[in-house]
Amino acid sequence: PIPFASVYMNNSSIGATSNNNGEFAINGIAVNRFDLICSSVGYDTYNEQFVFNAKNINIKINLAKKVKTLDAVIIQPFENNGWQKWSKVFLDNLFGNIDHATFCTIKNPQVIKFRFNKKQNVLTAISEEPIIIINKYLGYELQFDLQLFDINFNEKSTLFAGFPFFKKLKGNLRKQEKWRKHKQETYEGSVMHFMRSVYRNQLKQDSFEVRVLKRFANFEKKRVKLLLQENIKNNRIILGDSTVYFSKILKQSDSLDYTYPNEILADSFAYKIDSVTVGIYFSNQLAIKYLKPKKVMVTTTFHGNTFFKQQPISIISLLNTNEIVLLADGSYFNPLNLFFEGYWGHSEKLSSLLPVDYVFEE
Repeated sequence: PIPFASVYMNNSSIGATSNNNGEFAINGIAVNRFDLICSSVGYDTYNEQFVFNAKNINIKINLAKKVKTLDAVIIQPFENNGWQKWSKVFLDNLFGNIDHATFCTIKNPQVIKFRFNKKQNVLTAISEEPIIIINKYLGYELQFDLQLFDINFNEKSTLFAGFPFFKKLKGNLRKQEKWRKHKQETYEGSVMHFMRSVYRNQLKQDSFEVRVLKRFANFEKKRVKLLLQENIKNNRIILGDSTVYFSKILKQSDSLDYTYPNEILADSFAYKIDSVTVGIYFSNQLAIKYLKPKKVMVTTTFHGNTFFKQQPISIISLLNTNEIVLLADGSYFNPLNLFFEGYWGHSEKLSSLLPVDYVFEE
């Protein structure tokens, strides 16, 4: 038996801890599908999806001991003084460098190790046990079982994944009211808010506007690059006006976005799978505007300061041809198939994360 193992519904506050006999009980499950997570120090994390269609489920979970493997060809050690060197960029990307991220702290930073691949210019973070995060802005203690964390400095992208479990912080009535308001403000315009709105096909009522966005290669930037290379190769002098134009074009993105003017409804990219699940599929990208003002200043690793003030716009893309399966509480599978840019690319970090059992109060 494994005592004191954490067993919980992924991304929720519903869970339990095993007793000395390794036994646990979880009550109050109100959804029909969820990922069940079990973690204990020294063991591999258990993750299995359940379709809940009965009053009681009896299961036995076997945890495998962690085996530390060494690559036979390339051994890449952890960074010495990794936390002192990489903590800022790690926290900026894990919490999001937004206003309320300063209210988040990690209780056990010593469990986080870093590797930096100079050849690929990629930073990787690894944790052998769950990271304990105190979020004094939303009033949660977050147990985050980190599964993946990579920052690719060449591609200017961050990818991290893990299993979060929420516990409410204790506080007096004044703190509880403050946390309640912060949760409401965080929920409005969030991915969870949007997904629940899509499920109910009420984007307009919930202040979302969705348009199709098509991305084209920036052929002018490619042309300018080739022209500059040719001029340098042949020692040609570039005149002043051309230099200004070339500089302007080279600052542009490698791709250009065109947003179609007509709004689309949820039922143009979402459809019923069965009585409790909805599928989401779209080609190109979707540009999503939230019509209520959200005043947030963010500082990112790659783009410096960005101030989202009035009506923030987010862009979502599917990373493969598989559909997203959506539930009524706003949870969706597989989350790694959905890529965020714009407002959500900055705001949807752990400092803004709410459990799927959160209930919004008007």
